[in-house]
Amino acid sequence: MPERRSLFSCKDGRISSHYEDNCLRRALMEYYGKSAKYRYNHGHKPIQMMKKCVFGDKLCSENDTVLFQNFRYGNCITFNKRRKDIHPLTTATTGPGTGLVLELFLNYEVYWEYNEAMGMRVVIHDPDATPSSEDEGFNVSPGFEKLVSLKQTVNHRLPAPFKDKCVNYQTNEGSSASNKNECIRA
Repeated sequence: MPERRSLFSCKDGRISSHYEDNCLRRALMEYYGKSAKYRYNHGHKPIQMMKKCVFGDKLCSENDTVLFQNFRYGNCITFNKRRKDIHPLTTATTGPGTGLVLELFLNYEVYWEYNEAMGMRVVIHDPDATPSSEDEGFNVSPGFEKLVSLKQTVNHRLPAPFKDKCVNYQTNEGSSASNKNECIRA
């Protein structure tokens, strides 16, 4: 939800009225004061956003997704998150169409009048990690195809007796942060 940009009195080089700014602030405060269930029910339904989902040569299952909410982006899906009962999907092949293929549907009618942009935020992350949508990822605009290739860098946290205060984000030992960027901000 890029409406946070609208909280400032000058947007896109034009001056907005004090009245418009106050209306937006009130609407945002009311919306974010609602329960997570209310915000979920009044936002995009994540499962409806995925028209098509294929990993390798198999259709994705609803069991492959985990729903969560993000303060800025609203209702979100994590695909292939590691859970106790389900092992993450893997692939050993490379090339177009061999990994995750998504066809996404943006329901224009669900957008809020204060939104200044349409699209989705895509964050590609480790199955053990909690995504940090504000700091990572890219936007996908409606009506366009986006092809993404990946190269992975893995950081391993050093256990005791090393005293650099590293945190194991998978077990949350030593911190309430769920990823590196949350830890840095804390």
